[in-house]
Amino acid sequence: MVILFGTAVYIHRFGLLFTFGLMAFLTSVEYVAMVKPGNRTFWPAGLAVVIYSLVFIASCFIELKHFLLFLGAVSIYHIIVLIELLLVKSRRALRSYIPGIFYLALASATGHYFQYFENYQADIFTILFIIWSSDVGSYFIGKFFGKNQLAPRISPGKTVEGFIGGLVFAVLFAGILNLFNVLDWRLMIFAAIIHGFVVLGDLIESKVKRLVNVKDSSHLIPGHGGFLD
Repeated sequence: MVILFGTAVYIHRFGLLFTFGLMAFLTSVEYVAMVKPGNRTFWPAGLAVVIYSLVFIASCFIELKHFLLFLGAVSIYHIIVLIELLLVKSRRALRSYIPGIFYLALASATGHYFQYFENYQADIFTILFIIWSSDVGSYFIGKFFGKNQLAPRISPGKTVEGFIGGLVFAVLFAGILNLFNVLDWRLMIFAAIIHGFVVLGDLIESKVKRLVNVKDSSHLIPGHGGFLD
């Protein structure tokens, strides 16, 4: 997956946009399949692609400062959805899957931000490697040293030790980049913030899966629980 995504990003910016668009479609298919079992229609995922495409078209005509306002609005919307999901105790809140489709489509559409810059590949891979470092640290430290559960009612497998391990790995990777003068020291603060959102995203997905009583959102990616993961 790293090779395929890396090739798409490296060849052309439309490879990047296509990849994020595909992600909007696949994650929407998985989400609807979870909250509406037996639903075989693809129009919700098609709606996600339409929303994603409209944002792309808009980004071709508006300035970066206006797109940043869009990103701010998306962030506020996502925070509201996340808080609602953390507080709900019944799957009734998921009966209307449209908010989830908007959430996934707009999350993918934020990738259009990179088209405003010529040499964006390094930025994308820096972010991705920080995320992967966070995941690796959380997994291995949690697996071998985890004792105290982080959120037992949502995801019993996540531990405080794993959270700290992921934070250390993410910041350490950013520190190594700083050591080689790839970016400055502020990247280490950025890495810590990214790690927080990585864990929050995992908890939110775990909460949705717990509400609908499924282990994996799909089996499209063996061992990883689906594209939503």
